[in-house]
Amino acid sequence: MKKLLAITVCKLGRFVGKLIGKGSSMPGKFALKICPDILRRVELPEHIIAVTGSNGKTSTVEMIAAILRADGKTVVYNEEGSNQIEGVTTLVLTHATLGGKVRADVLLIESDERYAAHTFQFFHPTEFVVTNLYRDQLTRNGHPEWVYDSILPALHPETELLLNADDPLSSCFAQGREKVKWFGLDPCSISTDAPTGVYHDGAFCPLCHAPMEYDYVHYNHIGAYRCTKCGHKKPAAAYAVTAGDLENARITIDGKVQITLAFRSIYNIYNILAAYAACRECGVSGETAAAVLSNYLLKNGRMQTFRLGARHGTLLTSKHENSIAYDTNLRYIAASERPCTVLVIVDAISRKYYTGETSWLWDIDFDLLNRDHVEKVILCGKYVNDLALRFDYTGIPPERIVCYDAVAQAAGCRPEEILGTDLYLCLRQKALVWGAEDQFVSAQGLDDLQCAWGCFKGFLAAADSASVPVYALLDNEEIGSGTMQGAAGTFLVDWLDRICAALGRDRLPAIANSFLVSADNAHAVHPNHPEYHDAGHRPVMNGGVVIKHGVHYACGGAACAVFTALCQRAGTPVQHFANRSDLPGGGTLGLIASSHVSVHTVDVGLPQLAMHSCFETAGAKDTDYLIQAMTAFYGASFREEGGRFLLD
Repeated sequence: MKKLLAITVCKLGRFVGKLIGKGSSMPGKFALKICPDILRRVELPEHIIAVTGSNGKTSTVEMIAAILRADGKTVVYNEEGSNQIEGVTTLVLTHATLGGKVRADVLLIESDERYAAHTFQFFHPTEFVVTNLYRDQLTRNGHPEWVYDSILPALHPETELLLNADDPLSSCFAQGREKVKWFGLDPCSISTDAPTGVYHDGAFCPLCHAPMEYDYVHYNHIGAYRCTKCGHKKPAAAYAVTAGDLENARITIDGKVQITLAFRSIYNIYNILAAYAACRECGVSGETAAAVLSNYLLKNGRMQTFRLGARHGTLLTSKHENSIAYDTNLRYIAASERPCTVLVIVDAISRKYYTGETSWLWDIDFDLLNRDHVEKVILCGKYVNDLALRFDYTGIPPERIVCYDAVAQAAGCRPEEILGTDLYLCLRQKALVWGAEDQFVSAQGLDDLQCAWGCFKGFLAAADSASVPVYALLDNEEIGSGTMQGAAGTFLVDWLDRICAALGRDRLPAIANSFLVSADNAHAVHPNHPEYHDAGHRPVMNGGVVIKHGVHYACGGAACAVFTALCQRAGTPVQHFANRSDLPGGGTLGLIASSHVSVHTVDVGLPQLAMHSCFETAGAKDTDYLIQAMTAFYGASFREEGGRFLLD
């Protein structure tokens, strides 16, 4: 009864969803509520192909479906990209009879790499394609090795794996398995002798962590690798591009099957090869696959050509927070050699949430645009200032770079067509270092960028310790911290959960053995109004780090003692601040954060004048004092033992 009800509800939900333009995941969610193991109860086709990986899933699945249908097979797949268990459930039940039989020859599933283990807990694919594993969406996926561990439980012993032979990480899925086929590229015209890009994630072996060497590289760290210690190396590929000519848009697979490229990209070659390998394993001939793949234009919208007036354009969509996706499109532009203007838009990092976290921009090799045929680079969107700062560190001549505050300006539309904005007030006065001995600094936002910078420098400079260092930069403290990125939200707790999960640690014992430093600037005694400070607590600029005391701060005697001991180790002077008992005072996020994470906490800061004005003043030496203290803090080890908190 549950089975019938779940299928019926899902079909009705999908029907209604199509009418309103939604409903690719919600019907499956309802079905799983009714019958949690519904995917075990349905009758699935003989061939179940799954595709996962950091990049290329959607494109590869689309091409597999096109090839199989050209071969006369009935294929159902999640065309809308709903690739978590709810979306897969919607897909399966929508195409099932009321008795639970899926009406198809092949069930083709694009699976989110993090949720593959959930999706395939009730059934397993006959073929499982893993395209690659890269650095991707740090805020969601952490690091590639963690994603690798997330995929492992989804790989059933009876499933045949189709793996990228050129990827040193995803190729590790073959360890201890017999049913594995490989796809890869032989050296071609664009191959290099060493890894490219602004970082090198393939520097060390994913198995034994020894240094890796490369015979050749196709892009970033994808190529012919070999470990100098354990022997992990690129395996021989069952399906290989034996000749690749991007300039003339042609590739040859296995020395005989020729395919013409509609999109001249090394990335496109890998997607084509993965689709070719999967379909050959399903019995499709090489000729049929090649006929479909030649000049194949993707329908998923990742690459589109258009005309705007007299201008011809190409839209290249890159996955945000994924540097390799960007680099691939930038390489396409660099290789085109046609005079062009490049418009870079970063306007919404996610459809589901707002974030100001743009560190991933620094992983992108924007210097690929430093080509003579790239006549102008236009930066625009909500994150135009982040882009502008990143481009300041490229070799692209500044006169070629133009910034627009809104996409509308670059597109030439009317301002009234912009329906929503965020307002930021920026001071045009440049920061100053001044005083007879250059002992003062004045700038906008010293509260709390001064502490944020000092803590970050200490975080980077600290020696390794038994404790896990965490640097958390929270926002909106001056308006109560009650936002998703503020201390009163779940941001800090969520990230601590993720860190502990990634490290395989139990969060509660880890928190019990932790220590939190809340760093937010403090009021220095004002030379014209010393009476507003308590007589015994008058911190001065350039006098050292301030420990804050009082009902609005989180610091207790034990926490004060621990931090003072750390400062003594570092040779950092310490001052103390407390509000006069008859005057109201502000608080910091230390008390707010510790109400969500029960941990020993100390509130500290650097003394300053004119707090919350547009041009604040602080001591130049105090920044160095905070760096010293935080270097000692991040290099220390903390633990609670026998009712005592120990500092090592």
